Amino acid sequence: MKRVASTGTGVKPRTEVVNLGDAFGEDTQTRTFAERYFQIQHTDLLFADAAIFVEGTAERMLVPLFIDRDFPKLAKKYVSFLDIGGSHAHRLRPLVERLGIPTAVITDLDPVVPTRNKNGRIVRAAVHIAGQAELECGNDTLTSWHPMLSDFQAYGKPTPAQLEWISDSGAKVRFAWQLPVEAASDQWPSSFEDALVLSNIDWFKALDEEKDAVSGKKKNHRGTLAKVIGLVLDHSDHTELLKELHAMLRGNFGKGDFAATLFERLNAGEALACPAYIADALAWLNGQLDITAGETP
Repeated sequence: MKRVASTGTGVKPRTEVVNLGDAFGEDTQTRTFAERYFQIQHTDLLFADAAIFVEGTAERMLVPLFIDRDFPKLAKKYVSFLDIGGSHAHRLRPLVERLGIPTAVITDLDPVVPTRNKNGRIVRAAVHIAGQAELECGNDTLTSWHPMLSDFQAYGKPTPAQLEWISDSGAKVRFAWQLPVEAASDQWPSSFEDALVLSNIDWFKALDEEKDAVSGKKKNHRGTLAKVIGLVLDHSDHTELLKELHAMLRGNFGKGDFAATLFERLNAGEALACPAYIADALAWLNGQLDITAGETP
């Protein structure tokens, strides 16, 4: 694989040919993963101005809409999206280093608590964040690439250095994971979906009074949207709401259907707020591309 990259700072860009054949060194496992990944995914990463790694379908569908609406300059750039998941993003670290393009990794905290199963073996059970002293981060990218924090609570108030990683060659990566949501009494979500809901509680509540534009009658919401509206209405206590959201999202809940429903509404111009941890990462990426192009952020 080769990449023809336009790089540089200020107003003097330069073009260089980067040989990716030796990007992974002797790491056979990582090389195999990357080669197979590129066989089934678009290789536009090799020609992109920037990259965004996302956790799954919902982020892949909705983050581009947030960019179009909130970051018009970034929307005009060639940004490659990779829905690779938090358990595997670190496999592409050598490639990110070699390409040298600014990258945002939007991922989940995946909080777990070590417990013993009925056979006495230690297993790590997924939980919602409720101040448990034994909480651990179950995300391989955050624990093996950056920021590798030993204290889980530190993920709630990261420093700028803990959010940004810079390689020896100068490649920059901005990591983004869920943070406590001020509008929801500082409850701390652990997935894109519950962060989206906690960041838009009033918006979801208002949907309960939504009326059909033609008939004027109250809309009868169905499916995943109805489930979320019901939870928001039934749980004014944000601590309980987070607990119920976590249970719902890990149960029989169609995340794809939920994302598609919100996609329609965002595309129609509805005022759905982008979770702050993602908005901050997009602002960083926008600033990096402005600097590269010699523009004023």
